[in-house]
Amino acid sequence: MNIKKIANVVIPIILVSVIGIALYKVITIQMEYQEAEEEYNELAAYIIEVPIESSEQPIQNDIDEVGKEVIQIPEDEGGLDEAQERAPLKEMGQDAGPDAQTAQAVTRYIDEEGLRAVNGDYCAWLRIPVLNISYPLVAGTDNEYYLHHTFEKKYNGAGCLFVDCETAADFSDRNTFIYGHNMKNGSMFGGLKRFRREQGLCSADPYFYIHRGTTVYQYEIFAYYTTEYTSSTYRLIDTEEEYDLYVSEALGLTEYVPSHPLDFSQRPDIVTLSTCSGAGGTTERMVVHGVLVNVE
Repeated sequence: MNIKKIANVVIPIILVSVIGIALYKVITIQMEYQEAEEEYNELAAYIIEVPIESSEQPIQNDIDEVGKEVIQIPEDEGGLDEAQERAPLKEMGQDAGPDAQTAQAVTRYIDEEGLRAVNGDYCAWLRIPVLNISYPLVAGTDNEYYLHHTFEKKYNGAGCLFVDCETAADFSDRNTFIYGHNMKNGSMFGGLKRFRREQGLCSADPYFYIHRGTTVYQYEIFAYYTTEYTSSTYRLIDTEEEYDLYVSEALGLTEYVPSHPLDFSQRPDIVTLSTCSGAGGTTERMVVHGVLVNVE
């Protein structure tokens, strides 16, 4: 058998094998995302909403009757590198601005006992209404595990939103980092890129909320931009001077300017949301800085 005949036999076999492996990987990834989607849909039942007019707290047995928000888990756009543990937040008397919102039109009860029974690393629930982002947060012992494990600790590329292990899980540090994957359909932290793509979106509702126990912490976004994962954006803040410098640098880099001045003179706590920006393997990150403006 000459070389040409061998090639005619071997090349088709190689092509079929490559296609088969690729299809297997695609199917496996899609199954992973489907599993993660179902898991996070089920976790939505741990949020119980009651109209503000009603002062009656819902009975725990009613939790399964709560409608579940559909969350799609698609392909991740890029990698992620980093993720906390802390003391109770202090209440701020800062003016949240003319358009500041409170905890919306309903009171939300988080079944934290139930969530901790599922995962003892649970520390809070994050909501960004304008982006339809609503997920539990975990605080692990490192910044790697939850890159590839869901809230239920199942190995999965969708991962879980997590707090930086070097910062306090109760959000009492001057700057707390929360990390999440950049998913193409906007799930997890994929929706953060909409702030850059849709002009005016952040101005329309520049608030996000962290629920801990019966307390709701409201943060107003004051800056977002892209940076390298090795940049000084990811440094911790220990002193008032470092805080002032950090805010000044963020305001110098931001692509967004709030509609009204924010008062940083009392150095209210900051929460920084971080995700990848661009294609897989990129070292570029998008960060969103929010400052504490209200505690309820």
